[in-house]
Amino acid sequence: MRPMRLHLLVATILTVNLIGVGVLVARTAGQRPLVVRTAASTKLDTSAPDQLPGDISIAPDTGSGSGRPSSFVPGAARGDGTVFAKYDVADDGAKVFKLDAAAYTWNVAPGVKKQAFAFNGTVPGPTIRVIEGDKVRVVFTNHLPEGTAIHWHGMVLPNKMDGVPGITQEPIQPGGSMTYEFVAVATGTHWYHSHWNGDQVGKGLYGSLEVVPHTGDRAVDRDYRLFVGDTNLGFVINGRTYPGTEPLKAKVGEKIRIRLTPTGELSHPFHLHGQPFQLVAQDGFDLPQPITMDTLLISTAQTFDIITVALAPGRWMFHCHIFSHMHAPGPHAGHQMSGLVTTLDVEPNVAPAVPPLNGLNPAVGVPAAPVTPGPDNPPGGDGKDKNGDKGGGTAPPAEPPHH
Repeated sequence: MRPMRLHLLVATILTVNLIGVGVLVARTAGQRPLVVRTAASTKLDTSAPDQLPGDISIAPDTGSGSGRPSSFVPGAARGDGTVFAKYDVADDGAKVFKLDAAAYTWNVAPGVKKQAFAFNGTVPGPTIRVIEGDKVRVVFTNHLPEGTAIHWHGMVLPNKMDGVPGITQEPIQPGGSMTYEFVAVATGTHWYHSHWNGDQVGKGLYGSLEVVPHTGDRAVDRDYRLFVGDTNLGFVINGRTYPGTEPLKAKVGEKIRIRLTPTGELSHPFHLHGQPFQLVAQDGFDLPQPITMDTLLISTAQTFDIITVALAPGRWMFHCHIFSHMHAPGPHAGHQMSGLVTTLDVEPNVAPAVPPLNGLNPAVGVPAAPVTPGPDNPPGGDGKDKNGDKGGGTAPPAEPPHH
């Protein structure tokens, strides 16, 4: 009986399969073959520029908002959403900065408000820019509802000035104050930030700290700073999410320096459309040899200095290439961009050609302007050597102005 049952079971399975095949053949008989097509033509459209539509932001030639070295004056807007810190000069020659931390309602984008913690009412806090060898004194007052402290990231300084609660100092309690003092010896692009917890940094307690070498700063036409956040305020560049980010303005042929500082907890591959750039420094240290690329992976707490030459007019995207960091979330967002996106807005320009960038011939433009003299921007050197003796360079003004 068992062999007969087994034969019956096999016969039933074969019958069912044959019926299924017959139905499939009947359904597909007379129909055209299935053709798989791509969503769009695979033909390369070389007529479409790799840029965003819309009006180009005008690049001022001088003054506040221009990004020019000539606008490196205390209290002036940079043209990237940052501002330079004001200071006084004490009797002992120290540059005295005042920083206050407080809670604010912050507009991260049109119609989008979040709670921020900010130094002197701005995210990022004001840029502290000094010259190698300057005595720096920062008078800090805490108006937050909790304790805090300021860490001077990348500085070589006395241990008690390092700004780490529970390690080098007691927390600065609400309503309290502390004076930090050190000599600026670590040159390059650095930053300062709260060292209390991640929420304070995520809400905006950070700013740029730049120490210009005695030999002078790099000669560029525009100089911008971008702080990248990805926690409490969302995906933000200088405290704002696209389309609230401020475009970086330039003209064809100009040399543009961008200082990148990631403040959050993620890594971000930043990509520039339309032209390559060169990585020239990291954490304030010049690279032995610049590296040419078009995408740079930036990670928490580092600083990066990149330089590019604007090759063609247009609104060129500069953005994190992780799409969830640069597009609005949700099933109905479509192609709406949001988050870590800004643009390099390049105006046309007619002028003598500039030297090629690493073998790539740029469009016509203007050569890089020399560094503009000033108390915080020595023109190819501040007239002093490492020992403070007078050298052969151009000396700064005898008395830097009080601001």
